[in-house]
Amino acid sequence: SSATMASLLRLAMVDPRFFSDESHPGRRLMERVAQRSFKYNDEYSSQFDAFFKPVAAAFNELNQSGIDSAQPFGAVLTRLEDAWDAQDEQEQQQRGDVLQAMRFAEERQAQADQIAWDLSKRPDLDNVPGVVLDFLFGPWALVMAHARLTDENNQIDPQGFGSTVPDLLWSVKKEVTLKRPAKLIEMIPGLLGKLHEGLDL
Repeated sequence: SSATMASLLRLAMVDPRFFSDESHPGRRLMERVAQRSFKYNDEYSSQFDAFFKPVAAAFNELNQSGIDSAQPFGAVLTRLEDAWDAQDEQEQQQRGDVLQAMRFAEERQAQADQIAWDLSKRPDLDNVPGVVLDFLFGPWALVMAHARLTDENNQIDPQGFGSTVPDLLWSVKKEVTLKRPAKLIEMIPGLLGKLHEGLDL
């Protein structure tokens, strides 16, 4: 930018070491900004804009101040480096969080597949509607897997989501519920509450 060139030209005029000393703060600032810019592929992206605005502001600040030594350039470089380091650390943490979430999702799905297989061998699946079986082998198996993975007490049925299965299967069998409607009416609120609790996971 014009502010960048102006401040660097003014520095070169008062400090000829700018051309000969590779460790000169002015040169290091220019090189680090250029090097950092390689991280961004699109100059019109919001990520590049977030990088460029502090850099432009820093050089505008330099251009508006009286430059009689390289010290202000060193201070600006330190400030920018600190901000970049903090950004890199945050991005690294975010990448770690995403990777951990992906691993958890993969392990949860693997456990859910095994749970679904085990549920498919239950002897009380006769006359259960297909939509209920799909729910049982899909979302509810995921709920049970999630509860197991997040359980810190090594329980057989953490949060009791497995014990909900017999009640769910019983509640959808008309040939038995019609004979005991009072039991069904009494069971439904608690059953629905437990299902919602699991799905909220």
